[in-house]
Parts: sequence; C-alpha cells; structure tokens
Amino acid sequence: MEDAAPGTCRPAGPLLPRHAGRRRRRWGASRAARILAGLVLVLVLVGLGGCGREGLPRDGHGGPGAGALVPASSREEPAGSHASPQGGPPGPPAGPGEGPPGGTEILVAAAASLQEVMEEAAAAFGRVRPGIRVRFHFGSSGALAAQVEAGAPVDLLVAAGRPPVDRLIRAGLAAPGDVRVLAGNRLVLVAPAGPGPAGPGTRVRSWADLAGDQVRRVALGDPAHVPAGQYGRQVLEHLGLWPAVASRLVLDQDVRQVLHHVAAGAADAGIVYATDAATAPGVRVVAEAPPGSHDPIVYPLVIPRSAPQPQAARVFADFLLGPEVWAILDEHGFAPPP
Repeated sequence: MEDAAPGTCRPAGPLLPRHAGRRRRRWGASRAARILAGLVLVLVLVGLGGCGREGLPRDGHGGPGAGALVPASSREEPAGSHASPQGGPPGPPAGPGEGPPGGTEILVAAAASLQEVMEEAAAAFGRVRPGIRVRFHFGSSGALAAQVEAGAPVDLLVAAGRPPVDRLIRAGLAAPGDVRVLAGNRLVLVAPAGPGPAGPGTRVRSWADLAGDQVRRVALGDPAHVPAGQYGRQVLEHLGLWPAVASRLVLDQDVRQVLHHVAAGAADAGIVYATDAATAPGVRVVAEAPPGSHDPIVYPLVIPRSAPQPQAARVFADFLLGPEVWAILDEHGFAPPP
C-alpha cells in the first residue's frame, strides 16, 4: 500500500463491516448501537490525530534533508522579493511589500570566503525584498558542489572558482547559460604576524623562502576540493616551487582554516585570497601571486536545475549582481569580474 502524501490524509475507509448493524447480541440492539457509535468516534478521533501529525514538517524548515545540510552555525536573514518566471529572463525588481504571499525560503550554498559579504547582502536584500527568507550554508566550494550532486535542496550555489560549477554542468545539474560571475579576487602569501613555528628567527618574506630549510609547514586549501588550493598549487608550479613545498603542505578544508593555522603559528606560511587576508588577525601579507601564475579567480553563481525555489533564487541572484551588493564587495576588497 502506498503512503499518503505529506500533509494529506488518506481516506480511512469503512470502519465497520457492512452488516455489523444487523447483528443482534443478548444485551439488545440499542445498547450495541451505542457501543458501536462510541467505537466509531474513538477510531475517527485517533485517525484524524495521527494524520494531522503526519502532515507536519519534521523540522522548522520543512522538507527532508534540510537539517542535514545546514549546520547550526548557518545564518538566516529575512528577505523579500517578487519572483520572476522560471526559466525566463529576470523580471523587474519588486517594490517594497510586493513579496510572495506567505513567504518563501531559499537555501544558498556559498564559498566560505564570501560569508561576510553574503550576510551583509542578505540583510540589504531583506530591507527591500520582503517575502523571501535566505538561509545560508558556507563551506568549501567543491564540497558544496558535491552536496548538490548528492541531492541537497540548494537553490543557489555561489562558488569560489569555476571548477565546482563546471562539475555540475558536466553532470547535467546546471545549464551553462545560467552561470553568471559575481566578482574576482587576488591570491596572496601570508605568514604569522609573530614568530613562526620554528622560532623567532623564522620569517617568510617571499615565495622563494618557501623552499628554504627553515620552513617546515605551509598551509594550503586542499586542491582536491578547495579552489584557493587549486590556484595556490598553480602558483607554486609556475614558480618551480612545488617539488620542494609539496611534502611540507598542511592541507586544510577552506581558507578560514588556513588563516587559523598561520595566525596560530602552526604553519610558517599559507596561501589565501587577498580579501580574507585583509581582515584576518594575526597574519601579514608577504607577497601577491605574480600575474599569469594562476587561472583568473572568479566567483560564479548558478541556480541548480534541482533547485526547489528557482524563481525566488533568481531574484536573489539578480540582487547580488546589482550595484548595492557590488558596493559591499568593493568594501571587502573584491575585484570586478575579470
């Protein structure tokens, strides 16, 4: 037997045999009728109560799997917008108060290096687009793309680098024509603001110093799924440093972890985005990646084909590409798209 659809009650069917009312018992038809009526009432109440509970969402966000994707540290910002038609060109911006009745929630998976920008953008979005609530999940772009491939209910992916988005396109989970670029960035080499892990005499001052005997550990985002790590490896290979540095690498899950290890003195140096280095305490910028030493750093965004709320996601994506969010990006040191 098939299960009832969530939020609906399946007809309970006959509660009693058809000929139950015709059967006589020693205590009389009238008493039997009263007992049967009481049983019917109890069964009806139990059936309604169970169905009512079955129709409720399992968690506050509704829908299976949402809690598994979004950790408790994920942020939510109220926001509103008028959704444009699915698959068509973006509609005109909605005015205040023109959000969809009852509200809509979208899940945005974004690179960890965009956390501050995304939270500020969502706050600005909420002031002018009531009706859409934005829920975030931050992490490494490769891991986020893998979650989309696994069926996570992501409405909008904002990645650091093209590879995670290209991965979804190859899998048929995103359309090439739907990819747009939010911003660009630069890659830098950072070192602890204080003494390195090998002592006060150890200070990395250039890319070439990474090959020196005094450098023991270099923090880098894991190139397997962290775009910053992929760019960093390109720089090291371009400079001929990869053979000397590869055995000293500490592979981290994202740029925030790289910065933490460098600031704590657990690594002599690290390779991160310029925007993250500019706001991170306990680190100093040593050098910038030479021009042409790595692929252009871009932050593409795309609405997966499996997005539960593609219309609302398109409205938020349009807002992210507007002048108000560019002012936020510029304030945080991001570069225009290359």
